[in-house]
Amino acid sequence: MQKPKAKDTAKEAVKIDEKKFVSKKTFLDKCSNELNLAVDEAKKLKSSVEKSVANSKEGLGTAYPLTNALLITRRKIMEQAKADGTNNLKDFMETNWTATKQKKFVFDKMSYPSEKDEQGKFKRDLTFENLFVRANKLSNLFEYNGENGFANKNCGLTIKGTQFYVVSNKLYPDLPVADNKSEIKFVPNNSTDLIKLTTRGLEIIWAECRPVVARNPKPDNENITKTLKEIKEWLNGQWLKRVKNVNYLDEKFTNTDVKNLALISEFSLRIIEQQNIDRKNITEDGNINEHKVIKGLEKVVYQVRDENNKLVQSLAK
Repeated sequence: MQKPKAKDTAKEAVKIDEKKFVSKKTFLDKCSNELNLAVDEAKKLKSSVEKSVANSKEGLGTAYPLTNALLITRRKIMEQAKADGTNNLKDFMETNWTATKQKKFVFDKMSYPSEKDEQGKFKRDLTFENLFVRANKLSNLFEYNGENGFANKNCGLTIKGTQFYVVSNKLYPDLPVADNKSEIKFVPNNSTDLIKLTTRGLEIIWAECRPVVARNPKPDNENITKTLKEIKEWLNGQWLKRVKNVNYLDEKFTNTDVKNLALISEFSLRIIEQQNIDRKNITEDGNINEHKVIKGLEKVVYQVRDENNKLVQSLAK
């Protein structure tokens, strides 16, 4: 039997090594063309950014080229993951290619930030970062369309030209309307028309869709709805105890307690009225036009009624 030549043996070894190399390629390696395109678009955005860009009439359309490149990248990654045998694309994307990981990858490839100031701190271009974050979020939200395991929560997000649109009543199921007394009331929004997505609308959808990964679960102290519900239930409980026992408040509450409750009432009303003022000043692009701030409350009227619900006295404080 003829022995294989040393040259042929070397060729076979190279082929085996090549196969090993191919098998070790990650999904990022296999999507390098699309990733490079996204990095190039981010560089273009960074080099052309001016302070006026973030507030231009184009709105979210300013970040369209980068959004489109990131969107192409994400679709290619899902396509590759599926080809590699991934069954749950939602879990794959929310684990391996989150908005945070996508941002870090692009910034690392750009070597951003790299310049340092006199204190040795990195110089940051906040206008660029703001635009990048918008594009980053938009590219993620297109996945939440009810396909590939994702919930249908992106309000019908679509692209027309270089602008982003959503279905009106999906984003805003209720609309604020001012009555004759200039008080804000909400009425159902029946419109299914496409409306231009604003930065405010983007944040509303993002808060609904974004994946939350709790690595080190902690008490949910920042959940506003939960906290307010607990405060409301506690206060109502104290009131019900007073209804059953006329001496309850006098026995249980100190003067300091009452003063703190008065401050809580003032802060609560200030927040409510401030939101009413802010909503009246929201422009078409979703920004608050006039930054009017309530500094304090001058007068609040309380009604005192007897056991028959008859008005006994009105107190203004």
